Amino acid sequence: MKLTTRKASFTTQSANDEDLSVELVWSTGARVLRSDFGERYYEELSLAADSIDLSRLNRGAPLLNSHKAHDLSNQIGVVERAWVEGNEARAKVRFSKRSDVQPIYEDVKNKIIRNVSVGYRVLATKEETREGDDYKTVIATKWQPQELSLVAIPADSKAQIRREKSVEEVRSEERKRVVEINRLIDRFRLPQAVSDSLISSGANLEQAREKILQELARESEEKKVNTRSIQITRDERDTRRDFIAKAILHRQHPTSKKEEGVYPYCGQSLVELARISLGLSGTYSKEEVVSRAFHSTSDFPLILGNVAKQRLLSSYEALAKKQNFWPLVKVVSVGDFKEIKRVRLGESPSLKEVREGENFSYSTKTEEEESYKITTFGRIFSITRQTIVNDDLGAFDDMGDWGSSAAKLESKLFWSIFNENQKTAKGIQLFNQKNKFDKSQTLSIRALSDARLFMARQRGVDEKESECLDIQAEYLIVPPELQTEAEQFLSREVVPQKPNEVNPFKGAFKLIVSTWLSDTKAWYLSASREQGLDLIEMAYLEGRREPFVEWKTNFENDSIAVKARMDVGAKAIDYRGFFQGAWT
Repeated sequence: MKLTTRKASFTTQSANDEDLSVELVWSTGARVLRSDFGERYYEELSLAADSIDLSRLNRGAPLLNSHKAHDLSNQIGVVERAWVEGNEARAKVRFSKRSDVQPIYEDVKNKIIRNVSVGYRVLATKEETREGDDYKTVIATKWQPQELSLVAIPADSKAQIRREKSVEEVRSEERKRVVEINRLIDRFRLPQAVSDSLISSGANLEQAREKILQELARESEEKKVNTRSIQITRDERDTRRDFIAKAILHRQHPTSKKEEGVYPYCGQSLVELARISLGLSGTYSKEEVVSRAFHSTSDFPLILGNVAKQRLLSSYEALAKKQNFWPLVKVVSVGDFKEIKRVRLGESPSLKEVREGENFSYSTKTEEEESYKITTFGRIFSITRQTIVNDDLGAFDDMGDWGSSAAKLESKLFWSIFNENQKTAKGIQLFNQKNKFDKSQTLSIRALSDARLFMARQRGVDEKESECLDIQAEYLIVPPELQTEAEQFLSREVVPQKPNEVNPFKGAFKLIVSTWLSDTKAWYLSASREQGLDLIEMAYLEGRREPFVEWKTNFENDSIAVKARMDVGAKAIDYRGFFQGAWT
């Protein structure tokens, strides 16, 4: 129960001069080598929700100078809020306005002071011995942070100055999370409902693995199965099939790195690879090999199906990384094709004066409801006997085009909401008299200023009861035709065309440029969903966000039918987080 300290680092990008607040990353749970009474061990802090007790921090724990607590002057601030996001423990702290603290805050803002340390008490632990480690690992399974302090040197090597992640990184991390959760669910044959719950709750991979282990333990207990006796093995046939598929992919992309086991199959024609997979000698003719390859018991359809799948998914991933609209999207998982209903409740009504002898008045919340459905999109493609005989790898390039088409489908669904000015359930267009100018206005200091003010002054669902929502514009969205002009506004110290006028919008917004925007004169401002606003939803069936690929052999015409599909839908939920500045 002794007080232990651990150092971390924080970000100064979030420094706010108005209230002297800064956002900290005070732990990543990384292992730290410690020594007690001569015994050395690695200490690891679990960031699981049931392991870390943030109540002390969230009750206004102190921000100290180097863990000094013997004098009130050593408290230089207070913890406003603490939370765990992914693999990072974060906090928002507010500095004191005392004159002796101001230099410290300025050093923080100017990146002179960069590191913080957390003081905490460990309440419960478990020990592990990990292969390759010189010392045991002690995991804090119950622990409570007590205070945060500014210090000089970080010990948590993974806790660096936090920078804002790019759209591509956010998109890639989220996709990897969903794919890995689905892979684990498929591997252990757990109900899809477990996957849906983990994805929709935002569980990180560590939390997902812990939940899956709990689910496996529960099923094991119910079925009286000793899970330690279960072994998953990979036989020679599986390995050969995998290497042949990789050899075909390498022929299409010779610059890709080859595994050692792939070399024997590289440079072979499709017919020869079919011969190898079937285990046939050279006495069999090309026609006999190909005919047998399309038999339902052959491995070759599996090989070609896997090649088609990998080609499609790699092309999808390549284009999906370039999608820049995901900060405006809330991704949801649905279990069927029924109508999806999203209810928006009005903001909490304000308190009203109650005079002496009068009764308190009742209040209800106004609500708005939006609905939409997901739709199935897909095609079937055939790999024919002629393709194999002709050694035609171009057929797999078509699968790559399908992968790109799947990513383009997501972009089309999203940007069509802008282009078509989609209507809400009440018939209100996404861009209406409440969130666009009365007449078209080109990009200018005045236009951007007025648009930003419009968004800040927006009121909620119950406009009579609601206060101003104070929506902050974070993104400037333009077609390529306005890209240069927008970049000028966001990068120059002075206003373009007016060298003597300071540009207040330098770095004010993040820029999104999209060729999908049909109006070449339109520009938009948008909030981000991190503000807790309803913007645009993208729904996927059972959380599957990449194309689903399957295949089967067709005995009637000697071909392999490959089917790719996506079940997806998109809908604008509320107009209040957007503003349109110009239109034709």
